[in-house]
Amino acid sequence: MKKIVLTMVMCLIFSGNLQASDWVNLFDGNSLDGWKKLNGTAKYEIVDGVIVGTSVVNSPNTFLATEKDYGDIILEYEVKLSERLNSGVQIRSESLPEYRDGRVHGYQIELDPSDRAWTGGIYDEARRGWLYNLENNPPAKKAYQHGEWNHDAETAVNWTRKRLTNRNLRWLSELEYDMMEPVHGLLFVHGTPDHPEAFNYCDDMFAANIDWELEALERSDVRFAFVGHTHVPKIFYRNGNFVDVHEYDWRLTLVGEASFPVIVNVGSVGQPRDGQEKATYVLFDDEDNSIEWRRIEYDIDTAANKIHEAGLPGFLANRLYVEQMTFPQG
Repeated sequence: MKKIVLTMVMCLIFSGNLQASDWVNLFDGNSLDGWKKLNGTAKYEIVDGVIVGTSVVNSPNTFLATEKDYGDIILEYEVKLSERLNSGVQIRSESLPEYRDGRVHGYQIELDPSDRAWTGGIYDEARRGWLYNLENNPPAKKAYQHGEWNHDAETAVNWTRKRLTNRNLRWLSELEYDMMEPVHGLLFVHGTPDHPEAFNYCDDMFAANIDWELEALERSDVRFAFVGHTHVPKIFYRNGNFVDVHEYDWRLTLVGEASFPVIVNVGSVGQPRDGQEKATYVLFDDEDNSIEWRRIEYDIDTAANKIHEAGLPGFLANRLYVEQMTFPQG
């Protein structure tokens, strides 16, 4: 039996200036009121005023989640782990019936008492895997104190929101989640075509359900669905097939109606996240049904320095370098 001991101290819904009255206690010290268990069969109980989780053999990952949704938060907690247990704290995470039957997915702050020492790393649970793993940050690997209470403050603050005016927010609230160009059968959406309002990822896991997604697009007379969100250039075909676009400049021409519809991830000019040091954009030719991914220079050092100067979480800057090395350059 392996145990994790947590004391959830407080949580802030960020809406303006920080005030003492804004903090909300997530744990009352006596019960699990306001919490629910998801996905697995591990045991959670209250022992001496703290939450104790005990792992169970042959159980999938078990998550203790708040019944209430929180956004734009600062979460503070203390944690002590068994030396043989790997765990984490989910932020910006969801459990949706339409995503792998409710599988919890989203960003996880790693808790790793092993010799690997990746506590504080960022893992994208049930989606893309490691975003930042501390392998290249030796000082951070020393922060976790074995066998002791560790105090963490994880910030998931909507930094952009504080810089938007009411006029900006009204304009954004009136935007549609997707845009259709019916003449050539083009659909534009940030996340997935099926539920654009959920901002889910078109990734390798998404490919497992690609056929019904493409059938739905076909019924809507969509031939090309252009998506983003992952910052990883990719094209999805029928039968769960997809192609990662690692080359610097790559052109694809689709011939015959049997080739359609397809879902095209254009990558991103904002941040490259596919192992290349260059950002990506797409040129589409409606005359010959060709798609061309093009690469442009991206100044990672300047972007990382601006993130640090803005006071944003350091992993947002560090992951630019880590994700640049995900794949060999082509």
